[in-house]
Amino acid sequence: METLEQLYIYCRERIAEYPDATEDVMAFYALAEMEVRDGCSENHEVELALFDIEDLIQVYKANTK
Repeated sequence: METLEQLYIYCRERIAEYPDATEDVMAFYALAEMEVRDGCSENHEVELALFDIEDLIQVYKANTK
């Protein structure tokens, strides 16, 4: 995954699976988008957001068992 558009689709998919995580997932997306607007590498920011969202989902999974 390399673009913000792809990240957005991924975020919507995770939100569909974990609706309680909506705010947090979209906060990571918004941060990536802001960093790209500020001149950071889109690919790098997307990768950082992916790692953060995956970590978040693992926490949600652990807390809902």
